[in-house]
Amino acid sequence: MPGRGAHTRGAAEPRGGGRWRLAVCVGLALVATGLLAWGHGVAQASQEEARGKAFCSRALARLERVTPASGGTVAAGVADLPVLQVDGLDVAGRLVAAGAGLDTPVAAPGSATGLAPSLEEGRAGELLVRCRPWQTSAIQALRKGEELRFVQVDGAGRTYSVVDAGTTCSKFDDHFDLLLYVEGSFGSKRWVGCSQSS
Repeated sequence: MPGRGAHTRGAAEPRGGGRWRLAVCVGLALVATGLLAWGHGVAQASQEEARGKAFCSRALARLERVTPASGGTVAAGVADLPVLQVDGLDVAGRLVAAGAGLDTPVAAPGSATGLAPSLEEGRAGELLVRCRPWQTSAIQALRKGEELRFVQVDGAGRTYSVVDAGTTCSKFDDHFDLLLYVEGSFGSKRWVGCSQSS
């Protein structure tokens, strides 16, 4: 009889212990999968940032060489902007906000790129610039009243000043002459709206 009781207790413990061990293994597998996915995302973002910064550096150097100090006519809309090809990508101009440390080439509308900010067609003809995630700190550094300048590749330029900023998950209210934004992982957009001063 003692042997049978010992056998019964011994058989009950492995079943309970087995379920516990299975739950732990499943939990560890899920954690490991999550960490791998996170690590892959971080590595991919880091590679995109490195490629983007390298491209922007080349594009700015090219714009520095070929953009006249002044000249040209300010384009009526984003579709009318002259372009310069850099590494096969149409660049429409350069956006500078010295106070925020922002100096970047801007790709023409329709130039699908993850390498540089790109222009999008706004509903009222304003400049709508989608910036890259690695430029978030420069966008957040823009303060009300700060001056930005967009210079076309032919030397014509326009000056803007920051009037508002915020975060949204919906469409933009197009009452700005220039709107910069960075889209986050879950669809939220950090934006800065500017009015044209010249």
